[in-house]
Amino acid sequence: MHALELNKKRINHDKIGIGKFRNQVIFDKGLMLFGTKGVAITDNNGNLKASFDDIEKVRDLRISDNIWLLDDKKLLKIAIDPIAVAEEIKLLKDERMFFSPSGGLI
Repeated sequence: MHALELNKKRINHDKIGIGKFRNQVIFDKGLMLFGTKGVAITDNNGNLKASFDDIEKVRDLRISDNIWLLDDKKLLKIAIDPIAVAEEIKLLKDERMFFSPSGGLI
C-alpha cells in the first residue's frame, strides 16, 4: 500500500484514483499528487479536494493564483480557493503549449 502521511493523516494513493504514485508538489493551499492515471489535489489536512483521472502525464505545471496543468490533450486552469476547475482548453492533435519563464503561455 502506498500512503503519504500529512499532519498525522494518511492519504492512500490506491483509493483516490490516480493509479501508481509518481510524485507530489506541495503548495501553500495543499498538495498535488501525480500518478500513472491522474492527478489529485488535497488540502493541507489531507482531505481530497479534486481528482482528474484523465491526465496521464503532466507536461507542464504552474502554480500562482491558479494552478495550470498542461498535458498532451488539454490545458486545465484550476482555481485554488476553493479548488475547482475554472477553465479547460482542449488542444488540437499537433498543438503544443509551454509556459515561459515569466509564467505566460507561449
